[in-house]
Amino acid sequence: MLFKSDKFPLMIDPQGQANAWIKTMASNSSGDGSGSTSLKVVKQTQQNFVRDIENAVQFGTQILLENLPEELDPVLESVLLKSIVKSGGIDTIKVGDTFVEYDANFYLYLTTKLRNPHYPPETCVKVNLLNFMATEEGLEDQMLGIVVKEEKPELEKKREALVLEDADNKRQLADIEKAILKMLANSKGNILDDEDLVNSLAKSKVASNQIQQAVQRAVKTNETIMETRKAYKPVAFRVSRLFFCIADLANVDPMYQYSLEFYVGIFRLAIERAKQSDDITERCEALKSTFLWILYENVCRSLFEKDKLLFSFLLCTKIEQTEKGMLPERLRYFLQGSTAMTLSRYLLGICPVPQLATVSLTVAFEMCVGRIRPDVKHGSRMLLGRMF
Repeated sequence: MLFKSDKFPLMIDPQGQANAWIKTMASNSSGDGSGSTSLKVVKQTQQNFVRDIENAVQFGTQILLENLPEELDPVLESVLLKSIVKSGGIDTIKVGDTFVEYDANFYLYLTTKLRNPHYPPETCVKVNLLNFMATEEGLEDQMLGIVVKEEKPELEKKREALVLEDADNKRQLADIEKAILKMLANSKGNILDDEDLVNSLAKSKVASNQIQQAVQRAVKTNETIMETRKAYKPVAFRVSRLFFCIADLANVDPMYQYSLEFYVGIFRLAIERAKQSDDITERCEALKSTFLWILYENVCRSLFEKDKLLFSFLLCTKIEQTEKGMLPERLRYFLQGSTAMTLSRYLLGICPVPQLATVSLTVAFEMCVGRIRPDVKHGSRMLLGRMF
């Protein structure tokens, strides 16, 4: 969608993943014959913002316009619409009040850190709106890569090399197929009489067989690597799910904003501090408990005192829901009570849905809070008391 669309992309990127990917892609792309690969990073609030856009349009460079607000500068309107005007046989486009020469290699990336931006319809029709927010599955794979790279660096290097090798093999096979089809299309008369074509086909078959053998070896090696990676999946699973606990804190107070880079830094710190063990199962448990404590400790530094217990509750319910099979209806009853009951029936003690949900969640919460921070157990009972 990013490159097939005629519109420039506007990416919702609160965790900064799109920014990092674009910068990496621009630094790695070279020698592909597509023109300039330089990337200029600008912000709409900079004084020379318009001048940078003019130079990029004129010289065909790539622009990354980051941290966009909900209102775009009117200068960008003609650029986003690609309102190209021919003047004296030259393509020109209006940027602000001046017309500048338009280079076809020009490309504009737009990113915003707003989690839930409300762009007006007239803006949405001008851009290709893409959501780069982290998902649970994507974040789990990313965290798995980080923990395996720290625990088994040689294994992760081998996996990355296999990925690159697989992509290169696929590219070579595609090139061979294109070459064969081109030779067959240009061949005249009986193809068996064309010595060059027959020799080329023989060489292509040998190369194709070698690539297929390399792919088979890579598959066997990859299976061994995946078996080892699977042992660290419980760690990656928990870490990826707990990220959304701190992301949800923004609904409590807009001041509570945490980046993915900050979160990954905490995870790396937990890997360093966790108790070492030759037993992978024991090591994984140490990683999970150490990360939970360090996350709680670091996030609580930035929370108001009244919100710290709420954060503990979020961590507890997330772990109970994702790892221990807490039923959603029990959590709903715990938070809302029985909405089917009248107040008089509740006061008389007639509870059709037993208080098992309340009791089990209370015990689970106190156990989880006790593991994170023993001195807040009394506060947990006060919080549960206020809820009812």
